[in-house]
Amino acid sequence: MQEWQNAITNFDAKAYDAGLSIDTTQNATRELDEEFKKLKQCITKIERLMKKYDILNPSFYGKFKISRKISDLGTRHENELPPEQV
Repeated sequence: MQEWQNAITNFDAKAYDAGLSIDTTQNATRELDEEFKKLKQCITKIERLMKKYDILNPSFYGKFKISRKISDLGTRHENELPPEQV
């Protein structure tokens, strides 16, 4: 959990720096990518630890899985208008 918190803190520290040179921005992007990889590893470990609750406490595990669902509200896969109006 501490690694996860560190990744979030590092993201916050780097994500909102405005007015930086392109080189600095590219380096920050690379560093953010590395932090996201670390965060993904932490989440994978947490999911492995939570797997035992699938049997021990199915309700708790179900709520955990729901909390892990990622909603991408910015993506549209279908036209919202009927074809004759597009």
